Amino acid sequence: MYKYSPSTKGFYLEAVHGHRIPPDAIGVKDDVYRQFFDALSRGLVPTIDIGGALSVSASKPLSSPEPPKPLTTEEKLARSGLTVEELKKALGLS
Repeated sequence: MYKYSPSTKGFYLEAVHGHRIPPDAIGVKDDVYRQFFDALSRGLVPTIDIGGALSVSASKPLSSPEPPKPLTTEEKLARSGLTVEELKKALGLS
């Protein structure tokens, strides 16, 4: 039997993990373990409750964040903390 830890959101086997199993781990039947990863592979969001029962909800659509817009020369200069003269000197332009 697998054990599932809500605090780590991980599965454990006594034969493998021994005394390193978190104290909040609960027993989970083998078929629930398989169903959990089957749901995960289909893009669903599986969860296991305190009684060891599996529930599955639809996944939230992944949205790509907009790429940041390029900084203007003025913004780059402001972020550098240099004055125009210091920047010219650093770039060998003065």
